[in-house]
Amino acid sequence: LPIAPLKRYLYHLKPSSAVMSAESWRALPMTIYGMGRGKGLFSRPDGPLLVVGISHETPPDHDFCDDDQDRIERGFGHEHGLDNMGYALLAQLEPFAPALADVCGLAGTSCGYYAMTPDATPLIGFDAQQENLLHAAGFSGHGLMHAPITAVLVEALLAGDAQSGLARLPEPFAEHSIALSTFDPRRDFSAHTEPMVL
Repeated sequence: LPIAPLKRYLYHLKPSSAVMSAESWRALPMTIYGMGRGKGLFSRPDGPLLVVGISHETPPDHDFCDDDQDRIERGFGHEHGLDNMGYALLAQLEPFAPALADVCGLAGTSCGYYAMTPDATPLIGFDAQQENLLHAAGFSGHGLMHAPITAVLVEALLAGDAQSGLARLPEPFAEHSIALSTFDPRRDFSAHTEPMVL
C-alpha cells in the first residue's frame, strides 16, 4: 500500500505570566496562523501549556523502529540552541499573537509518526490483488475523527450496498452519498494533494 510514515513535531510552550484568564485560556480554539509553503503554524491549549506545530517537510522514514518514535532529530529539539524548528515557530507566531509569543518559553518537544498516503487521503476499498481483502488505512492522524464515516463506507463495501460507486449516508443525511473512488486504494494519487495535515 502507498502509505509512508512521516514524523511530525509538537512544541509545548509554557507562559511565564498569565496571558488571559484561565477560563479564556481553556476556551482558546485550535488556531492556524498563515497559509502557504512553510507557513500554517497551529496552536491549541493543553492544560497550562500551549501546543504549537506545523506541517513541515520530512522525508518518509520507511526503516523506523519503536525507538525512533520519540527520537528528536537534529534541528527540531528545543534544548540545543536557538537554530531549531521550535524557535522558528515562535518567530512565525509573533506577528499574529505577540502576547503569546512574548511570554511563552519552549518547555518541551514531542514527536510521532503519521501514516501518510501520497495525497493525504485514506485508503478505503478492496485490495487490487486480493479480492476479499478490504483496506481502511492511511488516515494521517485523522483516524479517530474519521472512524464513523469509515464504518459507513466499509459496511457499504462489505454488504455490497454501494451503487454506481456511491455509498449512501445514513439518516439524517440519507439523501446524500459519497463517491468511493475518492478513497480507492488503486486511485490516481496525482489528482489531489491536501495542503496541510495537522
